[in-house]
Amino acid sequence: MINRIAALVLGLLHALSFYHGALPAWAHAPIQMLSFAVLFILVLRAQSAKQAFLNAYLFGIASFCSSLYWLYISMHVHGHMHAVMAAIAVFLFSLYLALYYGLAALITAKFLQHLRRSDRHSSDDTDTTQFSRLSSKQYRYWLAPFIWAASITLAELARGYVFTGFPWNAIAYAYVDTIYSAWVPIGGMYAVVFIVSLSSALLALIAFHTSRLFRVRYAIQFVCTVLLSWGLGFIQWWQPYGDPISVRLIQSNIPMSQKFDMQQGLERLYEQFLLAQLPASDPARPPAVIIFPETTIPVFQHQLSNQTWLDIIGMSTKTNATFLIGAPLYLPNNDASFRMTNSVIAINNFTELHEIINGQDLAIYNKRHLVPFGEFIPFGFQWFVDMMQVPLGSFDRGQDNQQLMKIEDQYFAPNICYEDLFGEELLAQLFPRHNNDTGASILFNISNLAWFGDTIALKQHLEISRMRALETARPMIRSTNTGSTAVINADGKVTAVLPTMQAGFLDVYVQGTQGLTWYAYVSNLPIFIFSLVILGLSWFRRPAKINTNI
Repeated sequence: MINRIAALVLGLLHALSFYHGALPAWAHAPIQMLSFAVLFILVLRAQSAKQAFLNAYLFGIASFCSSLYWLYISMHVHGHMHAVMAAIAVFLFSLYLALYYGLAALITAKFLQHLRRSDRHSSDDTDTTQFSRLSSKQYRYWLAPFIWAASITLAELARGYVFTGFPWNAIAYAYVDTIYSAWVPIGGMYAVVFIVSLSSALLALIAFHTSRLFRVRYAIQFVCTVLLSWGLGFIQWWQPYGDPISVRLIQSNIPMSQKFDMQQGLERLYEQFLLAQLPASDPARPPAVIIFPETTIPVFQHQLSNQTWLDIIGMSTKTNATFLIGAPLYLPNNDASFRMTNSVIAINNFTELHEIINGQDLAIYNKRHLVPFGEFIPFGFQWFVDMMQVPLGSFDRGQDNQQLMKIEDQYFAPNICYEDLFGEELLAQLFPRHNNDTGASILFNISNLAWFGDTIALKQHLEISRMRALETARPMIRSTNTGSTAVINADGKVTAVLPTMQAGFLDVYVQGTQGLTWYAYVSNLPIFIFSLVILGLSWFRRPAKINTNI
């Protein structure tokens, strides 16, 4: 019972590492590592694999319930689901996500049990107890940290892929501002997951191992890991590309209660485009690009009056800027059918009205990774979606390898809201395609997080975008409805940001970059294989007798 209570408390503590903006940035990584270190001890000392699973499972439930509470707001406040049902839905979702931590602990415990049996069988019958004890000590405190790191990494990978994936609040996001972030360009965020899980286990063993010799050994391993991480931080992964381009980011701050209301939504629509016409912060270099949030246009393009579209084209001409606008589109297929997409469209002074209405001959990006329940309905869950009132709730998936948007000498690659959780899916944009002589030089994300109110979700999403900048060695710029609207450079540093929950604009110069990280070439496959190899070698290793003088 004490272990279960401890696991729940640890889970609540672990959730604090994702309270970006509520706690100092320097506190996130220590909180995450220390809570995971103690969890590792609970798993290591569990009397059975079942108990290890339960400890980690309770840890995960507490962590996810308290760090993803804002999902309740989207379902109850904006989706009008009954409060009790919305709370149950968040709890059940947390039960599902926590399974991955539980399974990681179960794998760790099973592997350690297997190694203990193997070592026992390899010992002399005349001294079984002593050899088993010493052999157990060796495997528990040499292989255990690596088995734990591999299991956690595979669990986080599974969480990012199974059922389209939900890698929000992955362990790595607590380390964006630490030396461990140097691993991101090499192996992506899952390489960070492995390294910090290994480090947390080593810390636990330094603190709890009974042997001074073993504590010194693990301290040396920990220090070597830290020094290697520090050294990797000196690698420069990108080079400047072209001249800095002047960009304006719009933050509209339209409440969800008004955004999809036809009358109020259209009134607020013009407010956003008025922000686009305000004087530039640097009159000598007015914005060449103005980026608007997701679903700035709250209806399909043919449902908006022709005059409104003509006004938007006129404003683009007046500002001499390309407008990149989030809008749902009703697009024709080759077989005379139509599809509905969540999209970004580019409008400038050369754009014709009929091109917009017909959805043809425009620079368009259609969202590829859709949100379950919000943008598509998983099989068998129509009843659940019917309990919510979600506008524009069924979209078609965009194609892979879509055209980049070239403005001046920079290539812009869009991603919409939830898509930047999946770093591996953004990598193709970094390589030349179609008629482009180079890959993306600037990434941009448009989002509407008004679904989640004034909560930590806004800052959590900012950290997610920072991780994508590190993985791709590209600046990531964000235009959002309520926040966080920001500019992130190719090193993952936030260089400018607007206050959340306020309407406004951000004028910035953005330096495009080129150069490819190792992660851009290899994606998540190496860390997946590496973790499997560690488990495989641990399971099939040849037991060796242990010197009784150790």
